[in-house]
Amino acid sequence: MINEMRTCPACRSRVLPTADDTCPACRKHKFDPNVPDIAVRPAVVAASKSEREESLWRGATAFWFLQWAVAATLLLSVANTFLYEWSPSGGGLTYSLFRLILALAAFLCAIGALVAAFRVATWLRWGAPVVWAILAAVPYVGVVVLVALSRAALAEFREQGIPMRLFGPRIPRRPEPASGIAE
Repeated sequence: MINEMRTCPACRSRVLPTADDTCPACRKHKFDPNVPDIAVRPAVVAASKSEREESLWRGATAFWFLQWAVAATLLLSVANTFLYEWSPSGGGLTYSLFRLILALAAFLCAIGALVAAFRVATWLRWGAPVVWAILAAVPYVGVVVLVALSRAALAEFREQGIPMRLFGPRIPRRPEPASGIAE
């Protein structure tokens, strides 16, 4: 019987094993008392180097997409607001169509930000990524959610030893997909 907290590799939760040395959260994993506990990283848990690189690449692309979608949404929304404030009296049909196109583009970028929030939350293995995406759509709460997702993703990249640059991790190229053949 193990009398200390362990990290379950099946469900990735910190638990105190039951009397029969199984995980009380998932009941799938049986702890070996002779094997020391390893800290399982919440985001990147991969069996091989190529799987780890592919996971990091997916996380990096989701993170970059999140950053650019949020930036584009803010830029288009601010541009649309300024156009409204500085509109000439009457405006005209062309002006109204231009503002409508800007509003539609901002809406599409906001949808892209929600998709990116879902992808980043999935990559980080945070519970219920749909909830994170929905929370990202709520005014004011969304900003906090997006900052939390960004900070957690950046922290995960730093823990994995990935060099950082201005817009996130520096991953030079997409890794080759795993072929399934032992290396």
